[in-house]
Amino acid sequence: MGVSNLFRVELTGYWRMLYSLEGNRIEIIAFVLYLIDHPAYDKLFGYKRK
Repeated sequence: MGVSNLFRVELTGYWRMLYSLEGNRIEIIAFVLYLIDHPAYDKLFGYKRK
């Protein structure tokens, strides 16, 4: 994907938002990459259920 930084926000109902930031001292742009539910988040990052 070529993302140099990746951040996560935990939303209500076990949803997650993944985003990246780009910019300089004058301008910062946030790119929302994914809005996904918890099972899809686990699958994306390879987490296994017990």
